[in-house]
Amino acid sequence: MSRATLTDALILRASRIGEYHKQLLLLCPESGLVRATAFGAYKGKSRLVSTSDPYSYARLNLYRNPVRDQIKVTDIEILEAYEGLRSDLARSYAASLVSEVTIASYAGGGPDYNFPFGLLRRVFSLMDESDVEATERLVFQYLLRYLLHAGFFHLEQECASCAGEKTSFFDRRGGEFLCHACAPEGSLPVSPGLLRYLRDASELPLSRALGIGLDRRVRSSLISVLAELLDETMQREVRSFGAYFALRSA
Repeated sequence: MSRATLTDALILRASRIGEYHKQLLLLCPESGLVRATAFGAYKGKSRLVSTSDPYSYARLNLYRNPVRDQIKVTDIEILEAYEGLRSDLARSYAASLVSEVTIASYAGGGPDYNFPFGLLRRVFSLMDESDVEATERLVFQYLLRYLLHAGFFHLEQECASCAGEKTSFFDRRGGEFLCHACAPEGSLPVSPGLLRYLRDASELPLSRALGIGLDRRVRSSLISVLAELLDETMQREVRSFGAYFALRSA
């Protein structure tokens, strides 16, 4: 990053520093995750107060101080505010979940950050006014598409080990779908309905995949597979995953 940069970004997190300042965690299409300080963002008269909320799509002027190894926000222009992601509890939890996964995996590790940036921006936009069921479908689709693109798991119709039998189990340690004979102890059973849903997430445009319904059994199996996959690939507990689905079952 040069000393002065103009960049579009999604604001994923905002946390207080001292009494008046705010640290922003940004997802930028060119440089991935960036931490920047918005000085005075908690002062009543600063224009940064109303433009530095999380889950916003913004254009930012950033200045990098090479001596202090610090990035400063000098100006923010909100392009899309996504107010619904902060005003509604379910949507707020959902936005927190997809943001946490993106952050925990370093936005997929690069070098191409355009895919996670574009996908997350579209999901935020659709989620901004979605109902409870549509919000959950967006969560499922984001997680599957993001994890597939980042290479955290692979989806094949035939067993990833022997390539001779149809897949019926998921092994989280390898992120692979295996047949009954090759699946190690503790692998999760995967129904044909879930496999169809997973394939649709990898092959269909997002707009079409969002129209696919899930029965109770397939939904439950999908949540289990995603929970196992996230725990293994993130190498840490994704707390917002449990919080979001606990809210959904309340």
